[in-house]
Amino acid sequence: MTDRSSALVAAIAVLLLVHARTASADGAILVLGKSTPQRHELIVDSVKRVGGEVGWSFTAPVFSGADGDVIAACLAEDHPWKCVAPRMRGKGDRLVVVQIELERADTVVTVHVVSAATGADTTSHQFCNACNDEALAQALTDLTKELLHDSAVRSGTTVLAIKSIPDKAWISLDGKPAGATNATKATYPGEHVIVLRHDGYEPATQTVTAIDGKGVSVEIALEPAKDLPSAPAPVGAAPAPSLLLPKIAVATGGIALLTGVLMIVFDGDPNPAGQQNGRIYNTAPAGVAIGIGGALLMGAGVYLWRHTPKAAPAIGLLPGGGTVVGWSGQF
Repeated sequence: MTDRSSALVAAIAVLLLVHARTASADGAILVLGKSTPQRHELIVDSVKRVGGEVGWSFTAPVFSGADGDVIAACLAEDHPWKCVAPRMRGKGDRLVVVQIELERADTVVTVHVVSAATGADTTSHQFCNACNDEALAQALTDLTKELLHDSAVRSGTTVLAIKSIPDKAWISLDGKPAGATNATKATYPGEHVIVLRHDGYEPATQTVTAIDGKGVSVEIALEPAKDLPSAPAPVGAAPAPSLLLPKIAVATGGIALLTGVLMIVFDGDPNPAGQQNGRIYNTAPAGVAIGIGGALLMGAGVYLWRHTPKAAPAIGLLPGGGTVVGWSGQF
């Protein structure tokens, strides 16, 4: 290998090494306030661990001394990243600042996240009562995770493009409503659970991993909803009510009405002159009564005939041993 070739290979190796170091050092940490060396290490480890869970690494050296004082003053600026940026060269594009302060008997844990993507300072704090190492680590975990997630969502650089077949499906992202498909949602790096719901289709669930600073497309085909079980055919149905009684009432009433009419027609009245022609049968009064009764009975029979439901009680058996009681027929 010539000297020129050797020099070119060495230069490429140096560039790759620098790039690797720069790529891995994507964030830095600053700890403010009084803490023991042991607690200082616990704070740094907690932030690094949470960062690793969301796909971010904090491998740059922890700020201290004069750099730390300058950065602490930058947090009061309207655009803190512009103030912090000169100190962050080669250390990444986000900074986590942890402040530990004593307030009477309580310890106040405050976490700031400043990033190039938003340019702003996102902050939150939590009181740590009886603040042993375990309680402090838990407070740091909760605050750091919340702020890193919020910073990522606000930056809009980590997104999920959620599509469905058919579209217009309702989205639930990590258990929270997120509109309808097709849609692009800003989120934070890591695993997410997507649930889609659409009228006439079975709900669909899919787990997807969002990548820091990138867009990930997810397309979910929904399955048509399964048909609901049809109602069982009734068994043991009783016969429909008989029309015999209405028919008898109509026939009997008709006969009575006709009899009454005949009795009125053939009614015999006494001769006013006193001479009677044989036996006299005064049937009119009885004929009127029988006729009226027959007409009423006939009317009742016609009413019952027309209004008797063509249905009957029925008992059906359901799958699994249940029983349904109802009314079968046509009304």
